[in-house]
Amino acid sequence: MTSARDEAHWLLRLSAAEWIDAARRELTLGADHEAHRRRVITHLRRGAGMGLNACLAAAHGEAATTLEETCRVWGRSYMDHLRAVASDAPLLELPATVRPHAGALVALQFQATTGALVSIRSTGSDNLDDARDAARVLVDACAQRSLHATLNP
Repeated sequence: MTSARDEAHWLLRLSAAEWIDAARRELTLGADHEAHRRRVITHLRRGAGMGLNACLAAAHGEAATTLEETCRVWGRSYMDHLRAVASDAPLLELPATVRPHAGALVALQFQATTGALVSIRSTGSDNLDDARDAARVLVDACAQRSLHATLNP
């Protein structure tokens, strides 16, 4: 991978491998909050987004795109990244099969009630195991893509 690190820039402050490590830590943190569905889903979404950061960093190093162009297509937040993958953004050499997994993570909706209880509704499955699987598939695909970029600079 030819991308130079830039501690001042949100995307280039970590290498692709470091983004993948951070993504896997987020997925683990999600498992640590089983009793707090909102936290689990937040960690799963963040982890998947960090995995996508690895792909974005790798793609930036390989292509003649500017960071501004990358941000315009992919946004800056993990939810922006997931929405991009779920819609029609270029897949950065990821398999098309990741789109529905990103869509499943995006579709989960939080709805706060008036009390301390937080309920979560989704337009699809509300099963945390499905959300974990979706996040793992995305992070694994991003790890494979990042490994390919590292081995084939």
